[in-house]
Amino acid sequence: MKKQNNYVALFDLDHTIYDSDSSHVLVRRAHKLGFLKTRDLLKGIGMVLRHKMGWGDTRRFIETAYRWLEGVPVEDFRRFGNEIVEDTLMGFVHPEIRTILTQHQEEGADIVILSAALEVICESIARHLGMDHIICSRLEVRDGKYTGRGLGPPCIGEEKLIRVQAYCREHGHRLEDAYYYADSILDLPALEAVGHPVCINPDKKLAAEAKERGWTVRTWEGN
Repeated sequence: MKKQNNYVALFDLDHTIYDSDSSHVLVRRAHKLGFLKTRDLLKGIGMVLRHKMGWGDTRRFIETAYRWLEGVPVEDFRRFGNEIVEDTLMGFVHPEIRTILTQHQEEGADIVILSAALEVICESIARHLGMDHIICSRLEVRDGKYTGRGLGPPCIGEEKLIRVQAYCREHGHRLEDAYYYADSILDLPALEAVGHPVCINPDKKLAAEAKERGWTVRTWEGN
């Protein structure tokens, strides 16, 4: 019989659940399908590369990308996101993550995505992996189309922590019992707050923090 443990296991997406960058995949595929103009494609690729190098303002990068979706029908973009997950991103899911998910699920934990990625990606990943909830970046919608603005701040940095705190209050979880699996120094506020931080293929800054703090680090080869 499945145990019923009152704790939450949180998972980042890019380079944690899967060995890929969803923003890079989204930008290229959006151009191919006509959601994105060529000049915006080139700008987007440059922004993704700067983000990966740790240059520039991540929040500004995300909010600029939102503006490219102004006027795009929600249902069209939802289908687009589902296709990306099914034919690309699911192929990059770490086998080790599947094992960890199963362990937490068998213990009756609440399994939650905590990511800066957009709702259309997070919803599809959660459905495919049998996860319970998502905490992510969301877009404002009006008359069935995106306005080009976020629905609240992007889910990065301190905003992740704010949302996790609210989630735990709502669902009766304690942060000191929570697990968070993540890869980036941008995830530090949430990693510091949970009782069980786990760094998956961490970037250099997070790896240094993890070593200093004695956090668990797991490094896996890509698929």
